[in-house]
Amino acid sequence: DTVAGTRSSGRNTVQFLIDGGGVIAPALAAIDIAKKSVHISVFQFQADEVGWNLTRILAAKARKGVKVRVLLDEHGSAVKKDPEALKLLAFMSANGIEVRVQKAPLLKGHLDHRKVMVIDGDVGFTGGMNIGNLYQVDWHDQQTLIIGPAVAALQDAFLEKWKANGGETGSEEDLYPPLREVENGAETRVVMHRGGQDQNIKAMYLRAFATAQKSIRIANPYFADPEIVKALSAAALRGVRVQVVLPEDNDQKLVQRASRSYYTDMIKAGIEIYEYKGMAHEKVAVIDGYWSTFGSSNLDSRSLVNNDELNLVVTDSVLADYISRRLFDVD
Repeated sequence: DTVAGTRSSGRNTVQFLIDGGGVIAPALAAIDIAKKSVHISVFQFQADEVGWNLTRILAAKARKGVKVRVLLDEHGSAVKKDPEALKLLAFMSANGIEVRVQKAPLLKGHLDHRKVMVIDGDVGFTGGMNIGNLYQVDWHDQQTLIIGPAVAALQDAFLEKWKANGGETGSEEDLYPPLREVENGAETRVVMHRGGQDQNIKAMYLRAFATAQKSIRIANPYFADPEIVKALSAAALRGVRVQVVLPEDNDQKLVQRASRSYYTDMIKAGIEIYEYKGMAHEKVAVIDGYWSTFGSSNLDSRSLVNNDELNLVVTDSVLADYISRRLFDVD
């Protein structure tokens, strides 16, 4: 909490969902029962089969009186240069969906990379997934369903960016319903990083690596920060088992070359490096079988310094064991 500017959101239901097949059904089910609002903040909203299908579902909810708000990043969703993306935005606006776009700076240095969905203020989703065929069909990825007090922090994250980009809400709207802790739930924190203002997520990772006792398991597609590598190497040298899973078929070849340039020194320090066969886009870590984090942040300077990012931190051995068995052991 001290290093990352966070506080506990109490005990929550946290469902760790893997790949589009595990995410689409619960996400659409939550949208289907929405009565008041659907808020979506996403870096990339692709104008493909998956994107259009979700847009039509959201439009149907908007026509029934549900407040549907979509916040996109201008660069991530290519709204300046992709004619299909422009058609998608026009369809949203014509069908009652409120849309705001965070403008990309000239050098693309500060982007809104968060992935957040909040339904009726009491159900939330966040993770590594954008919206489109790549993320729900082609790539290995991850998203999380949250029910409990942590959803209010996700709503905070959405509304802060929504209002900063000219979006409005009605004074009569019930955006923060009472949220109770979930008995036998997992203690959860929402870590928000604001690009150029703080390095909360990087500080979180470095402190976690420095205090790890037994094991560190990481899956991340864009891995190229020297301080992260140094901290992992130090952990391995003091006897912590460190395992890093990176994609073999990375869509960002420059970042992949940067990652691979660290391999020799990492292996000398005792770090185990695995390359997942295909493109893996999830951003997940489990430490000591108890502490887990997952969300939007990559482990490169763009995410850790420049972009707006959001991760969950969960301290719960049952969830950590589930992630280890269902994600890391398999991958």
